[in-house]
Amino acid sequence: MLYLIGTITKYVMLLCMVLYTIISFRALLYHRIFPERVPTDSLEERRRKMEDSDDLAEERWERSYVCQMGLAIICFLAGSVNLFLNHLTAGIILRSGVMLLFLTAYPMIMQLIYPRLKTLLLCDFVMYSGIGYVILSRLSPEKYAPKQVLMLIVIGAALMWIPKIIEKLKDAKIPAAILGILGLISLIGVIFLGSKVYGANLSISLKGFSIQPSEVVKITFVMLIAMLFRNRSDFKRVFFATGVAAVHVLVLVLSKDLGAALIFFVTYLVMLYQATIHVKKGRLYPLAGLGCGAVGAVGAFLLFDHVRQRVTVWLDPWPKINDTGYQITQSLFAIGNGSLLGTGLYRGRPTDIPLVSKDFIFAAIAEEFGGIFSIFLILAILATILRMIRISATLQTVFYRLVGLGFATVYAIQVFLTVGGDINMIPLTGVTLPWISYGGSSLLCMYLIFMILYGLVIMRENEEIKIGEEYVSGGRPEGLRTKTDRPEQKKNKTGNGQGVQSGSGSRRS
Repeated sequence: MLYLIGTITKYVMLLCMVLYTIISFRALLYHRIFPERVPTDSLEERRRKMEDSDDLAEERWERSYVCQMGLAIICFLAGSVNLFLNHLTAGIILRSGVMLLFLTAYPMIMQLIYPRLKTLLLCDFVMYSGIGYVILSRLSPEKYAPKQVLMLIVIGAALMWIPKIIEKLKDAKIPAAILGILGLISLIGVIFLGSKVYGANLSISLKGFSIQPSEVVKITFVMLIAMLFRNRSDFKRVFFATGVAAVHVLVLVLSKDLGAALIFFVTYLVMLYQATIHVKKGRLYPLAGLGCGAVGAVGAFLLFDHVRQRVTVWLDPWPKINDTGYQITQSLFAIGNGSLLGTGLYRGRPTDIPLVSKDFIFAAIAEEFGGIFSIFLILAILATILRMIRISATLQTVFYRLVGLGFATVYAIQVFLTVGGDINMIPLTGVTLPWISYGGSSLLCMYLIFMILYGLVIMRENEEIKIGEEYVSGGRPEGLRTKTDRPEQKKNKTGNGQGVQSGSGSRRS
């Protein structure tokens, strides 16, 4: 009977993950549509049409939000039931109850504090945090799972004020030099004070607590580059910003934290591309950066023994299965053992993988939840990344547009490095899976990213309210695009002014 219930809950989690991903992608198709502009309409008529448009956008967002949030909670409950069946202890019951209360109450509190916070990133936070709790409770019920729950609650409560600060800001006022100096001091401190893990200086330990500065510096780095490009993107500014980014990457290379160095490098290239896309020959800058990155990768291979070791293991791990290739081979065994549908919680052997709660947690998910669940989890994360990019693309301020894009890139590259390393598509980099793997610094970084994005969503809502007010008053808001503005329809212009739609972006994210 217990086996049957465990199997049912496994399939419930799979079904929730599949439906969640489908709804998440479908929600990306929703756009803010302004009503038709008819010159003969009165002010009251335009206002009524705008209210109808707002009601439609609100209805779509509410429907997607309720469906995704409900699926995320059901997925968490199904996983918790499976935990109870296999490891029923007072600690599991208490933590699961606290986690359920947190996952249901936290989004509600956020929406009470910020009524204009209309984003499905709240659902993503609940889904990924719930999956992370379930798998960590299976892998390390007495060590990592309690710490993760505590950190989720404490960090979440401490950072709830960040969206309000973002909402109040009109433009960045913090001098770029402050962020740059603070970030570099933190990274340099790791070189001299950091503890070495698998050949790299990653974290600083103080009285039993460990912090990885590179996780927090990801935030300051993105904001620093956005500040440098907010007003200028000429050659001099590109040269200076590239030098600043190069110093960050070089310091990380000296501390042998090559995974973080790669994240910083790719993030800068993406932000550079966005900042210089309108500049003549601006697209050559990222290409030149890729060339420099290729040279740097070869240099790292020649200089660092642990890099050569990881590349050798990546190319053929099986001859070293009992030595340096043990981690990746056990990861591949776990993924293969899980097949498409998974073994079910406590029916696999993911604990045979070293560092499974951190670097190799995706392999544990693939083994016990199955390949289909894992694929749809990756697709759901892809939808999250696209939603982050969409939020940034709809902002009018250059600084915040670059910040949103930079955060989306950080998240995307970190997921790619983790999953790619676990399936042996790329060499291992020692990067954790955001929201799911255990790690206090990683959790703090993702909380900061999401909280700032929440603030950007609120800012975008405020911008669209102003656009709507201008539209109702008869003006032509910036970013409003009509059908007659499209080149292919200029010849067929009738002059009746009908058929206006917005090209300014999404109403809900």
